[in-house]
Amino acid sequence: MDDTQWYYVVGSDSKGPFGSQEIEDMIRRGFVGPQTFVWHDGLPAWEAAEQHFDIARMATAPAHGGDGIGPDGLYIGAPSRGFVEALVVCFRKYATFSGRASRSEYWYFVLWQLLIGIGTGLLDVALLGANGLSIFNTVASLILLLPTLAVSWRRLHDIDRSGWWIGGFYIAMLVGTMLMAPMLGGTEMMNNVGSAALVFSLFALVAVVYMIVMLVFFCTRGTLGPNRFG
Repeated sequence: MDDTQWYYVVGSDSKGPFGSQEIEDMIRRGFVGPQTFVWHDGLPAWEAAEQHFDIARMATAPAHGGDGIGPDGLYIGAPSRGFVEALVVCFRKYATFSGRASRSEYWYFVLWQLLIGIGTGLLDVALLGANGLSIFNTVASLILLLPTLAVSWRRLHDIDRSGWWIGGFYIAMLVGTMLMAPMLGGTEMMNNVGSAALVFSLFALVAVVYMIVMLVFFCTRGTLGPNRFG
């Protein structure tokens, strides 16, 4: 009989020890998912549960009598994450726009972006000078662009809102900019400074309102139980 004693991560806390049979039961009930980090004495590091358990075979029964809520009070498809766990999940789902992401998963990745931005900015200044090109910062921003968009998309899914709250806004801004382009060139703009200023003001107002709305969305607790996105 397997007497391995397992631990698993919930947010920033570890739970355990549990026997293998207990862990398998938690997988069936939805408390432990494929991306949940687990560990037992002898493992060099925490690893995803799917590396040690047949999740697809066992995770067939609904959690908590069918409501899909895990032990942390969140839907099992968007559990709370620790800092390292959030980074691993977001990079593993580098271009995954389906599914859901909890607040901790999203905001820990935002924190990571901020730290990387500060670090690469300082590196640019140290190596290229204050007036030099921001090579390291630009490269880091490009690398993080897609996973940032993906986790933002999934965060909206967690509150049962379409990711097109993001995509639709940027498409609308792009179309608006293209329509404005003729106004912004040559003497026409000089002869119509008032109209150009009005258009810029409207763009700025729309952008500010949009950012406030999105901040509220990203801070909102996910819907309990399954929704139309998972």
